[in-house]
Amino acid sequence: MHLVNVSDPRTLIARMRCLQQQFSLSGVILVGDRGMIAKANMDAMWEHPGFHWITAIRSSTIRKLQRSGFIDPSAVPGSSGTALA
Repeated sequence: MHLVNVSDPRTLIARMRCLQQQFSLSGVILVGDRGMIAKANMDAMWEHPGFHWITAIRSSTIRKLQRSGFIDPSAVPGSSGTALA
C-alpha cells in the first residue's frame, strides 16, 4: 500500500490512474469520507471518464442538491432514502 496526499487532486488522480492501468480497469470508484473527497477532488474526477466516488454528505447539502434537481428521491422505489440522479 502506498501512502498518498489525498487532499491534493493531482496526487489522487495519479494514484487512481495507476490503479486503472495496473489492473486494466475501465473505471475506478473511490470510497472515502468528506475530508478525503473534497470539492477539489470531485472537480478533478469529473474531468476523467471512468473515475467516480462515493462519499457522505451533510443533510443540508442533500437538501440543496434536491432543490437543484441533482438528487432524485424517487430513484429508489419504496425507499425514503435518496439516490443520485
